[in-house]
Amino acid sequence: MQGDTATNILDAAERLCQSRGFGGFSFRDLATAVGVKSASVHYHFPTKQDLARGMIIRYRQRFETIRAEIDRKETAADGRIRRFFAELSKFYSDASRVCLAAVLSVETSVLDPPVRSELMRFFDENESWLEETLNLGVRQKRLRLISDASSTAMAMLSVIEGAIIASRATGDASRIGKAGECMLRQISIQQVQPNQGPAK
Repeated sequence: MQGDTATNILDAAERLCQSRGFGGFSFRDLATAVGVKSASVHYHFPTKQDLARGMIIRYRQRFETIRAEIDRKETAADGRIRRFFAELSKFYSDASRVCLAAVLSVETSVLDPPVRSELMRFFDENESWLEETLNLGVRQKRLRLISDASSTAMAMLSVIEGAIIASRATGDASRIGKAGECMLRQISIQQVQPNQGPAK
């Protein structure tokens, strides 16, 4: 087997969780998917709660990397938000893939507090980044908000999560970018060119 065993276990667990739900697979299923014995899975992740925490931490860190790269490449706030939607469209281009955080959110009643804490952190960090970026857009005079930045960020993330779920049902990952672009157009300040008068 190529690569690090713990990474391979997390990869397989994420796929199984996204397709079956957190309660829809066992360590035996996971061991079969990875090609190891169940004892090997338990060695790296003693309990399923440990596995869930490992999955969401890695997932959250993946989004940290995406946001940091966007901030490095884009200076305009609207450009950052637009690129964020584009990155998510690419990330979920496989229609069978849904947001791991959304899947786990459906099953919070069976998750231990440390896992729920990491799950909440995922949403908080993405909403905080969107809020900061929206405020930046206002300062840059590129965005005009119809509500406060915190509420707008919450609405944006909710729309994105809904579009990700709908993209799985329809097999159309472009819904994510389209939904995000629709929201962005509502708050973008159009750069209107001065009237030059009729051509002579």
